Amino acid sequence: MESNNPAFVYLFNADEQSLNSSYGYFYDKSLFDVVIRKKLHSGIYSSIYSGDVLLLNFSDQIVEVSKKSRPYNSTSTTYSVSKDILITIATYLADSIMERKNSISVYLADFLMKHNIYGIMLTNLIYKASSIIDEGLTKVAGYLGCFELDLGNPLHIIFFIDYLCPHGYIQDGFLNLNEGTFSDEVFPPDWARENHDIGIAFLPENEYQITEPKISFPIDLSDEGKKIVKVLEAKKNDDHYQRIAIGLINETQDEDFHFEISEKFNFTRIDIPKSKFLEYSLNDKHPKGKDKAKLFKELLAIRKQDWKFLAAQIVNGFPDAKIQNVRATQYGIKYFFDIPIIGMNGKSKIVRTAWITSDHKTIRLVTIYITEKGNQTTTAGIAPKVSKRESKDINLIYKTVFQFAKEEGETAAARIVPTPMYIDGFIEPVMDGEIGFADIIITDGRNGFVKWLKKNNIGYKYYKKGFAIPAKAPGQSIERAKAYAEAFAKILKQNDIECYTIHRLD
Repeated sequence: MESNNPAFVYLFNADEQSLNSSYGYFYDKSLFDVVIRKKLHSGIYSSIYSGDVLLLNFSDQIVEVSKKSRPYNSTSTTYSVSKDILITIATYLADSIMERKNSISVYLADFLMKHNIYGIMLTNLIYKASSIIDEGLTKVAGYLGCFELDLGNPLHIIFFIDYLCPHGYIQDGFLNLNEGTFSDEVFPPDWARENHDIGIAFLPENEYQITEPKISFPIDLSDEGKKIVKVLEAKKNDDHYQRIAIGLINETQDEDFHFEISEKFNFTRIDIPKSKFLEYSLNDKHPKGKDKAKLFKELLAIRKQDWKFLAAQIVNGFPDAKIQNVRATQYGIKYFFDIPIIGMNGKSKIVRTAWITSDHKTIRLVTIYITEKGNQTTTAGIAPKVSKRESKDINLIYKTVFQFAKEEGETAAARIVPTPMYIDGFIEPVMDGEIGFADIIITDGRNGFVKWLKKNNIGYKYYKKGFAIPAKAPGQSIERAKAYAEAFAKILKQNDIECYTIHRLD
């Protein structure tokens, strides 16, 4: 279906070996030579954007943050390209481009991963004009083709609007430039200065903003855009370690530190000592902790015996945790985050949890308390998936625990977007990524839960005295299987069933 006044992007190989000049200048000039030669400049009304398609920058993640106070106070941050992000984004971006009206002449996903690409985007362009420009560029060295921009796709907006530089707009044979650009100094593009067939006009900023062509974004995401949102949520959301690093970048204290990220965060790295609850925050006899215990009891009806109900909610709050006050100390990196906690009485309060990491991997709880009134909100807590042990039907308890764990595993697996796998000799990737399996291993293969599993033909005997439950994630993706297993195991642990996970490639 053709859009009204669509935008088109023209792609070029920035690594083209035959170029004797700057590729940006060469490709800008080549495109607008066609526009002028075909006499399109007097009939189009289009904004111009151009620049590099910054896929590598988009795929960067922090791997290290350090600070030295001597010889002068400085903080350094090291980034590295995440192959998972690069491969996934290149694949889905290429697929979404090829779904549009296009003339791309290469296998785009492979090209995006292996080459630097330059793009020129023209808005408000009729199809006939876009085709004339496309045909006029076919003999230009390094030209890859053009495509119609999907304004309902977040990736298209990021790479071909947000990341590109605006260079004015063409109307009635003139290139109109914003006087307020570049700190009140405007430098016309070289291709325009060197071409006397196009006029150059400098407009005051207010007039420019009124007269420039407006990009008409749709209210709803396109079908490809909806797919991309899930991809971005899976691949670009910072995990807990990344959030700590971001907090450290803004660290203003004098303490020297070095924080290194060597792995992805997972729930097994959370250390919540039982003593923090029983001996302090829920202990109404502790000299300092009794006031905290009193509030937990009076406001949430949470007592010592409910500590696992509270601990489970804290663990579950990690994915959405908004880390605050990150600071380096001689003991390690400290910070806190607030989470809504639902009590045994069904009421919710915002609870502050303070943490420390000394080895850059294990996240250890320092203290927990209901925060002051000024920090309270109406956000409700979510009850953890913990079976009510007061039931006399032990089979019902085990069935409930298994169902809780299964649901958590399925939800975790559904959030995963596997990194596509490319195999030598094949053009199309395996979208499920690496193939493999995962299992949840119950340490004590003789406990009551294992007996229930055996009775219901679930799982199999594992090495020594353990018992294994296969991760039933959809498809053959090892990433989904691992996510399923880790989430499943988290629920078992929250229900006093000791276990761990294993995984293997097929």
